[in-house]
Amino acid sequence: MKNIKLQSSIFLTPNEFQDYKDTVEKGLEIIINRLTRMCVHHHGYIDKNTMLSFTQDYFRGTTWMCDNIKEFINPMYRPFNNVGVLGSGNSILLYELLDSQRDVDHWHFYDMNDEFHEQRNMYFEANNIEKNYTNYTLDHNAAFQDKHLHEHFDLIIVPSCECLPNMIVHSNNTMYALMSYNHNQTFADNCVSTSKELMINNGFKSGLFRGTQTTNAGSKFLVIA
Repeated sequence: MKNIKLQSSIFLTPNEFQDYKDTVEKGLEIIINRLTRMCVHHHGYIDKNTMLSFTQDYFRGTTWMCDNIKEFINPMYRPFNNVGVLGSGNSILLYELLDSQRDVDHWHFYDMNDEFHEQRNMYFEANNIEKNYTNYTLDHNAAFQDKHLHEHFDLIIVPSCECLPNMIVHSNNTMYALMSYNHNQTFADNCVSTSKELMINNGFKSGLFRGTQTTNAGSKFLVIA
């Protein structure tokens, strides 16, 4: 692991290596092995943005969200036919964690940055994983103003609400998992202070679950509705 090189031609910093080591100790050896295989397959390089999806804060937050999806949305373990992820990033960890708990027939990843889709494609290709997903590079904020599009999904996940406009259109036949950080970074201009604020700002009067998780960078808020 210490010899994996980054696109910027530097080796893993001690903190970055510790993130990987801690993730392994959490029982996710298979993901680390797949990441390593991805690096080797693509000339030994893995870029910084891919690694940001495997920090301890990101791991804890994604695990927390997936556990609550399992408990509050689908306790009978029925499969999801279609899951949409808005502002998806590469969503490799989300895919692995949720897919290990519940069958998902097809994923739909929406992000305006092609780089994230390429990271996901590389991960799947290097590990010979069947691609049960579709990538969409478009303005999903505009696209999802159409209520009929929501109705195509059993579940819509928004993992970084702080970076996106509030959701004002919903479908009664769709479940939603919304997560937001309050770290107020320059790219995050829609931060909230409580899970209730996240729920109300996105047009929900009530939810199946609301919670807060403390992180190294601040707090995360989760709403299942």
